[in-house]
Amino acid sequence: KKKVTEGQGYYQDITDLQSKAEVNVIGTTNYNTFVNDITSMSATFLNGSVDDYYDPYRNKIISKEEAESSGRICVPFLFTQRGIKPLTSVSMSRRYVELFDHFAECDAIGVVGFGFNSDDGHINGLFRELIEDKQKKVAVFHYPATSPTKYDEKLRIAATENLVVQN
Repeated sequence: KKKVTEGQGYYQDITDLQSKAEVNVIGTTNYNTFVNDITSMSATFLNGSVDDYYDPYRNKIISKEEAESSGRICVPFLFTQRGIKPLTSVSMSRRYVELFDHFAECDAIGVVGFGFNSDDGHINGLFRELIEDKQKKVAVFHYPATSPTKYDEKLRIAATENLVVQN
């Protein structure tokens, strides 16, 4: 954990950015909660997290403590990298809506380390609506610069004036 919290990476970049600009919200598809330890903000976990548990009986996302005391079988709530991602619980749906609302209030949105893959349609749709309907500037910080990616195709957008790709 020390290497992650004291090393260099995306989360340290966010901390550096916070000294130069206002950062309204952080959304992450990572499962670990290091972002909360490193930045001064609490992240929205779009694919679940190590602190989330799923109670299938109640179709509800709960804390580890609630899972342990529930008397039912509850499982860590981590979306798989492939396949169907269950978004039917109210609290998970609310995460997406609240993150979207925060993004819609921003002047610009930066995306680091997210590939807009085909199995991420639940997230890609947020960005598509922000770009096309809300006319928000979305800057994708692409790495590595040597591998071209057609983000307009991945996001299924025709108009690209609000999509900026930084290598």
